[in-house]
Amino acid sequence: MKRIATLAIFATLAGVIPLRAEGEHPRGAKICTVATLTGTYLLTARLDSPGYTPIAGVPQVVGGLRTFDGAGDISGSATVNAGGTIAQNVRAPGVYTVNPDCTGTMTNAGTRHYDLFIALDGTEAVAIRTDPGVVEMLRFRIVSKHPLD
Repeated sequence: MKRIATLAIFATLAGVIPLRAEGEHPRGAKICTVATLTGTYLLTARLDSPGYTPIAGVPQVVGGLRTFDGAGDISGSATVNAGGTIAQNVRAPGVYTVNPDCTGTMTNAGTRHYDLFIALDGTEAVAIRTDPGVVEMLRFRIVSKHPLD
């Protein structure tokens, strides 16, 4: 028994039995898939853009729930406050992709494009808008591994 424990410790220290975080590829690369984002997420966002509607030149804040289905589709609704002008129950269905390194892309309403950065465990994500002339960042934090809508 003592001999087996000593061999196991030596093998671990020598790198024969590699230690790595859950979800990591043996060479240290992250392993994410489209299923990494599955469930309903709290959405918060900030938009600052000279020409963005409904009111050009006015900062906007957004809050809502977004459901990622684990297969590449997004649904949900949000409330938008643009300089005091309120839009409720705003729906912007979308699609998303996820790469093994936990980056990806997202398109909302067919016209809004984002780079996506995902926590390895899928509990959080950040999206940065990539369309010219718009400054926007979305944050997602999981509230349920199951769809709420």
